[in-house]
Amino acid sequence: MLTSRVSTFGQADVLLNALLQTQNNLSQAQQQVSTGDKSTTYEGLSPNVSTLTGAQSTASQTQNYLNTNAAISNTLSAYDTALTGLSSISSSLKDAVTQAVANNSGTGLVTTIKGLLSQAVDLLNQKVNGSYIFGGTNTTTAPVAVTTASGLIALAPPATPLTAPTGAFANNQLKAQAQVDSNLTVTYGQLASAVGGPLMAEIQNILQYDAGVTAGGSSFGSTLTAAQSAFLTGEIGNLNQVSQGVNQATAANGVVQQELSTLQQTQNSRLTAANNFISNIANADVATAVTHVNEDQLALQASYNLIASMSKLTILNYI
Repeated sequence: MLTSRVSTFGQADVLLNALLQTQNNLSQAQQQVSTGDKSTTYEGLSPNVSTLTGAQSTASQTQNYLNTNAAISNTLSAYDTALTGLSSISSSLKDAVTQAVANNSGTGLVTTIKGLLSQAVDLLNQKVNGSYIFGGTNTTTAPVAVTTASGLIALAPPATPLTAPTGAFANNQLKAQAQVDSNLTVTYGQLASAVGGPLMAEIQNILQYDAGVTAGGSSFGSTLTAAQSAFLTGEIGNLNQVSQGVNQATAANGVVQQELSTLQQTQNSRLTAANNFISNIANADVATAVTHVNEDQLALQASYNLIASMSKLTILNYI
């Protein structure tokens, strides 16, 4: 008669392998719960490693561009405030000259102009994060070198009307620019000599006339002379051009602001998509992982109990 042979060793080996596999599954599930990641190594994410690294690179690069663009946006906002202020100063200067001509009186005109000069200097010499924003790429030196009425009067007038007086500005001529996306570099800087030069030239012209530096010039008194009235009337047209120039710079700055804002929206969408893609590949479903932890713990305990029971069995239990 044939007798079936029972191999307790073979059964134990099968159970032991199953127990080890359950332990491994439990360890992975616990790791996913604690880290939120499917795996802490790229090997554990195979065959999606190349796709994952590509998405991570895109996300990192996009975040860097967003950080750069946020800093530029801050500077653009400062430009907008300053340019709006310069526009107001230009209008105030024109109004002061127009009123002097209309009233045939120069009383208070020079005092008003000196006050406007001080305001303009403060705006053009402002800093953002410790850097002079109107200095071009020279961000460590105040772009307006001459800050007082006496200093401006002492300078030679510009060779060309409505251009910066020689020696009045220290900025260079290199406008700030930055790479704001993978294939896009934007020039966004504003130069003190460009946006403030014509205004400074007009202020200098009127102050030098009042100081007698200009041929035929004389101090503006309570009643204007015919020559003074004619001089100031001629300046009104120039002051209109000054205002137009500042307004054009303000509009150009606004265009860059809008373009950058639109780009940032696109980049935020790109970053969200990349992060979602990364999440789908690398991030664990924590709720599911918790369920697996509970299930694997029960399975592991059952395996321990079964192996313990088998250790007490002999061939006699099967005879």
